[in-house]
Amino acid sequence: MPPARTPPQDRQVMAVLSEESLPVEQYDDRVVITLPDEIDLTYSPSIRETLRAVIRRQPAVIVADMTATTFCDSNAMHAIATTHRQAVAAGADLRLVIGHPGVRRLFALSGFDTVISIYPNLPAALSGTADTMAGGAG
Repeated sequence: MPPARTPPQDRQVMAVLSEESLPVEQYDDRVVITLPDEIDLTYSPSIRETLRAVIRRQPAVIVADMTATTFCDSNAMHAIATTHRQAVAAGADLRLVIGHPGVRRLFALSGFDTVISIYPNLPAALSGTADTMAGGAG
């Protein structure tokens, strides 16, 4: 069971109502998108569209929370890589939270961990605490 999500104490959480099919929460200028347990061809379009919709809102930081994700295929990785480029072009920092060692290893083997900031937990990703990063460009 994944650890409970705890937003920073000094920030007010605001639910985001939108057309996205994945859970999205906003913490001031940071947005968290919670990704599913298994990400494959079925979820890749939803992930891509949700991330694009969030990028259009122009937040400073976008966190894709993959804490519960235990499987991620190449379609999902492509969706994340594509939207990472779009986020950077829009001036946003896309960060990943990856808890599962197998998923983290997949991002390392692909080299994505040198391009996209990867954090071990949500509080670290929200704060951008570099000394707790699991890898990444951050």
